Amino acid sequence: MNRSFLGVQWLPSQVACVNPLLILLLVPAFNGFVLPQGGRRVPGLYDLAGSVVRVTPLRKISAGLFLLAASFLLPLHAPSIGLQLLAYLVLTSAEVLVSVTGLEFAYTQAPTKMKSAVMALFLASTALGNLFTALVNLLITNADGSTATSDVAYFCFFVALMFVVAVAFVPFAYTFREQTFVQGGEDDPRPHEVETAAAVGQPQQQWRAGGAPCSRGVKHVDSVSS
Repeated sequence: MNRSFLGVQWLPSQVACVNPLLILLLVPAFNGFVLPQGGRRVPGLYDLAGSVVRVTPLRKISAGLFLLAASFLLPLHAPSIGLQLLAYLVLTSAEVLVSVTGLEFAYTQAPTKMKSAVMALFLASTALGNLFTALVNLLITNADGSTATSDVAYFCFFVALMFVVAVAFVPFAYTFREQTFVQGGEDDPRPHEVETAAAVGQPQQQWRAGGAPCSRGVKHVDSVSS
């Protein structure tokens, strides 16, 4: 591969640094950000997409899964390292949609007393994915260290696997009923529970302990203490 791009001979370590740099750039690009002067909020890609379709955490993850599968389809043996940087852009966009959204979703959907346990299980899923990849690599490695399959077959296997997972996830994303638990403060130890409608766009209702102010666009109902 030709590692010369933009007049720079890129080192492998420099290419590896592109992923965390893109994460720092794409997270505010997707979510929007507030300007330090004036406090004006700049809308992100989620805001633009929200004018066309209803954007929910599970729909973000669904889009990210399909985008992740597509990132493996970019051609191998590209003549320029610039095409690999393009692959990093697609892959990191999928990572923002899946990983960052998944962290938030796992935390907010867990009951107050189970947030640590649910987050641990979410992070354990990453470890299980790494173990699965290691097992696949072990099974296709010959005794002399060579691989029993070609690179094309190797990546096509993961493309097919990701596509199957993405398709199977879509019905779950459209039928799952969200119930968000917000951590209470010291003066209000009771958990704030927010129940939203299903991801198909039904009217939303929200219950907050003590009738605290809620975000705009959500019907407010004071909770009743037992």
